[in-house]
Amino acid sequence: LQTIVNFDKTQVVSIAKNQFSYTGLRSIALPKACKTISSYAFSSCSSLASVDASKSKVTSIGTYAFSRCTALKTVSLPATLKTLNNYAFNGCSKLTAVKNLNKTRIASVKKGAFYGCTALKSVTLPNTCKTIGEDAFWDCKKLSKITLGSKTTTVGAWAFRNCKSLKSIVLPATCKKVGSFAFSYCTSLKKVTMKSKSVVRNAKKPSYYMDDVFFKTPIAKKGGSAKVYVPKSVLSKYKSKSYSNKWHYISPSR
Repeated sequence: LQTIVNFDKTQVVSIAKNQFSYTGLRSIALPKACKTISSYAFSSCSSLASVDASKSKVTSIGTYAFSRCTALKTVSLPATLKTLNNYAFNGCSKLTAVKNLNKTRIASVKKGAFYGCTALKSVTLPNTCKTIGEDAFWDCKKLSKITLGSKTTTVGAWAFRNCKSLKSIVLPATCKKVGSFAFSYCTSLKKVTMKSKSVVRNAKKPSYYMDDVFFKTPIAKKGGSAKVYVPKSVLSKYKSKSYSNKWHYISPSR
């Protein structure tokens, strides 16, 4: 199965679990009536190169819905989308663009949603998005730009691990929790701006040290030009040994 003629003109309201998994589909455009893409719906469609859901009314993309779609290059999402479940695009190694993601209503990027999307270069999240789940963008090696929503509160553990092209990140004033190893192995990361006027704590347990957040990045290495910018009012707390003693170059916001 490579093509479904006129599928976008049907009245289908839901793509069921495993419905098209392991087929030879090359592209798919969803009908306007469609509201749900269930778990594993298109999983392991290794020839699927494009998905256009922009004209649909999809509110939820299920767990592993497009996982291991290794030919998938572009996805166009609808503004109605509210839920992007665990590992939805896991292992989509050729995915370069997620169109209209910033126009959706998602409250979170859940665990492993874009894990292993090694070709993904840029992501802009909507202001409705409050949480970046664990492993969300792990191993997105070409991700050079990520714009978080203005209401982001939490970045989960390992969320951006091994994003080797990421050069800078801005955590908005609402972001007060960052998980262990969240930016570990981001070997190009040289500028981090934390806007919260209260000290950012470990997402799992507030009393945990934050030493490992930037493990194996320029920020955790002596020498060089890396910088972590924080509000002047909390600078002394960030520099205290009780918080972290392995972050270098902490400076007041400019």
